[in-house]
Amino acid sequence: MTRVHVFHTVRMRSGWVLKEGGEVISTHHNQLAGWAAAVLACRTSCLKGVRAKAVLHRKDGSVREERLYEHVHSSMDDEEGRQADH
Repeated sequence: MTRVHVFHTVRMRSGWVLKEGGEVISTHHNQLAGWAAAVLACRTSCLKGVRAKAVLHRKDGSVREERLYEHVHSSMDDEEGRQADH
């Protein structure tokens, strides 16, 4: 089974936080900034070849939105790899 990094944006007393595996990664003043951090974390994981999922929670803790991010291998990846080897 493929490993998936899951990033949660949740409301806490200190503001909106980004969590992975139960650990707080960053704190944000609003939900939008927390969600942007989750999306960036997912995209960064994908660049490393790891699937990632961003989960946005409402203030009450219920899930508002989920997005799955996967790196899709393309011919552009091959081109960049060949250019880097030269």
